Parts: sequence; C-alpha cells; structure tokens
Amino acid sequence: MGGWPFLDQAQDWPECFCGERMALFFQFDIPWDLEPFGGDHLLVFHCRAHNDASNPQLADGRLVPKYWDAPQPPYPARFGVY
Repeated sequence: MGGWPFLDQAQDWPECFCGERMALFFQFDIPWDLEPFGGDHLLVFHCRAHNDASNPQLADGRLVPKYWDAPQPPYPARFGVY
C-alpha cells in the first residue's frame, strides 16, 4: 500500500480531474502464467478527495455497461483506467 510507483519513463504520475496528483493505492506484478495479463505490472491510484464512485446505476445488480468509460454525476470525468 502506498509507496513509490514503478512507472515507465514516458508515463506521468496520474492526476484526478480535479487537478490533484493521485495517491498510489497499491501495485503488484501479475504472475506470468495468468493470461491474458501475465507478466504485466498493475498500478491502482485514487484521488484523496474523489475516492468513491458516485451512486452507481445498476442493471440486474451490476454496473451499467460502459460505467467506467463515462462521467458519473456529480463528477465531471470518468472513473476508469487512464
């Protein structure tokens, strides 16, 4: 939890839509034998102020399709992977 992220040289530290630098939540290496992402490194960041998704719309108990790809009120930008 926390610490310094392992970013590629071309990657900037992620920022929230509010302009604040996001906090590193956790990171880990995915084992090689776990397809399709084996050998990748997963980093998860969150904004200290906007760290919870708003009241999500559910369909059959699941998030609506493309939930992470679109802004969810009252927030002006998406919560998805950047």
